[in-house]
Amino acid sequence: MGGDTTGETVIESRSHDAWIRRFSTPVQPVRARLYCFPFGGGGASAYRKWGEALEPGIDLCAVQLPGREERLSETLLSTVEEVVDAFVPVLAEQPELPFAFFGHSMGALLAYEVCLRLRAEQRALPGRLFVSGLHPPDRMSRARVRHNLDDRAFVESLRDTDDQLDVLLANPELTQLFLPILRADFTLCETYRHQGAEPLPCPITAYGGTADPMVDEPLLNGWRRFTSAAFEARMFPGGHFYIREHERRLVGLIGAGMRGLRADRAERRAAGTGPATRTSRPVPAEPAGEPFDVERARRETPGAKRVIHFNNAGASLMPVPVVDAMTRHLWAETQLGSYEAAERDSEAANRVYDAVARLLNCDALDIAFLNGGAHAWNEAFYSVPLKPGDRILASSMEYGGNHLALLQVARRTGAVVEVMENDASGRVDVEALRQSLDDRVRLVVATHVPTHGGLVNPIADICAAAREVSALSLVDACQSVGQIPIDVQRVGCDFLAASGRKYLRGPRGTGFLYARADCVQRVEPVTATLDGARWLGGSRYEFAEGARRFESWETNTAAKIGLGVAVDYALDWSIERSWRRTAGLAAELRTALAAVPGVRVVDEGTELSGLVSFVTEGRDHTAAREALLARGANVWNCLAHTACVDMTARRLPSVLRASVHYFNTSDEVSRFCSLLEEVLRDLAAPAV
Repeated sequence: MGGDTTGETVIESRSHDAWIRRFSTPVQPVRARLYCFPFGGGGASAYRKWGEALEPGIDLCAVQLPGREERLSETLLSTVEEVVDAFVPVLAEQPELPFAFFGHSMGALLAYEVCLRLRAEQRALPGRLFVSGLHPPDRMSRARVRHNLDDRAFVESLRDTDDQLDVLLANPELTQLFLPILRADFTLCETYRHQGAEPLPCPITAYGGTADPMVDEPLLNGWRRFTSAAFEARMFPGGHFYIREHERRLVGLIGAGMRGLRADRAERRAAGTGPATRTSRPVPAEPAGEPFDVERARRETPGAKRVIHFNNAGASLMPVPVVDAMTRHLWAETQLGSYEAAERDSEAANRVYDAVARLLNCDALDIAFLNGGAHAWNEAFYSVPLKPGDRILASSMEYGGNHLALLQVARRTGAVVEVMENDASGRVDVEALRQSLDDRVRLVVATHVPTHGGLVNPIADICAAAREVSALSLVDACQSVGQIPIDVQRVGCDFLAASGRKYLRGPRGTGFLYARADCVQRVEPVTATLDGARWLGGSRYEFAEGARRFESWETNTAAKIGLGVAVDYALDWSIERSWRRTAGLAAELRTALAAVPGVRVVDEGTELSGLVSFVTEGRDHTAAREALLARGANVWNCLAHTACVDMTARRLPSVLRASVHYFNTSDEVSRFCSLLEEVLRDLAAPAV
């Protein structure tokens, strides 16, 4: 119900508009707004505590329908159309800010229909729609019909939905007060008929209770069909009103889901295509304002004074804060003991989960800390159940180790591995992918940025295609995380694997796996180990919650601390700003290399990353790399087996890879090309 009798005092400020209530003054400056729609029989006061629990800068706007609480004297509305007709003009009068919608039960239906109306009127859509405890709109007509029952039967039919109704219904006066509200709201829901509509371009997150008698998890997952963007579902212990028991946890997740909302909401207007479906774009020049502090970046990167480090795609140079944090812990191990130091520094070690969650815009429980990007990828891949005839679709740019795993699992299970077609630019051809899909596709795997070149794949479009046939999607982001801004809510992947040692500038032997909350129940880790699972007695056991089921007890605590510090350090610089700088330096390098005699840049793609691949005509790449190393310049020689399918198809036995980062400079680009030209002359000279 909308009322609450806890007696807690809450500061309330009421909007001039009767449709919106605020229960606290938001922390300034306000960066986003959350509109919360009431459940059946409820009112705005159901959300009175949410404003205090939300992240600072989010303005909570609880929607108040006529005929309840302070609007009790007004006429109740009993159709969705009446509510939408009245509320949308109110919304249009609100100050322009990024916003999101949340609705529980009936509120979810109202929030969805308001989105449809906003799209029809070509107005800005919410950055995310949060729905809770409701069938998908096209299943509403199959719900139990109660609104036309007599009062006694109607009241009895409600008892299985909300335990708190027993108290209310035991009081005849309260029953007479709330019965018209409840009947109007049930009429609204039960007479609603979905008219069919294109999926919304805004992401949808769906929440539910594991013991909800009306909406189980498979039914809740049906909301996936109503978005062309990212979808996520999460279940909480409890019934239809699980939101009371898990209020603070739920509000925290909603706040985390709103972190990626951007002010440029025009991209989600009705005539548009929704949220950006690519996680990278051609990068503009650094905007006017405070310049990038490259001097500080190099000061905190001691190795930058010694070498031209163009091997950031292999392993970047760790910054001082990362090394200091790891060193402090290692000294503690020598003084206290390894177990004891780990206990002392457990908070610092576990910081990695919150840091990565902030980096990717997800929940900390969606993250598993592992000993490398390959380990993370394998944990996800080998957990997918496959049978003979199942199809696995993979990009041609997959890392060689990934491709070997694909072949091994195909041999073991009878599944079939198929390589996705590329378009004329070299990227995965998404339209061809869609045409190849059928209900036998179980898994789609794609590399965001391949190890051997600058191409950037359209992973959001690839994952959206996988969702069309309910296939799982696995993204290898080892070369892109820390380099390119990635929001897993926008990407819409089920799994994403990343390495700590590359563009995040963390220690070797670290990596992580993102696992979407609603997909972990569809897979099973290949091993059950302590911390990843627990024994329940006898022959019973259960896996840990969320992505933690992929972890094991043994871990390198110093490295775990180091990765957490590295992620925080990267975020402190701003991935968006460092990405602009990295992409700009890479463009400079491609231009400069093209002017070096005997060098050919071989990067493909329409969007290019900080990796630059090139070949030296008539010169041995191994010898060239060693000669550059001797001159203080680090690059890498990628042999064909590192990306066996693509490099074989392109007849590239090897490529030299130079990968820049934000601490590199234009002067280093110039000096590197001069050194390379010198090396190529030396290699061409006849032996004396």
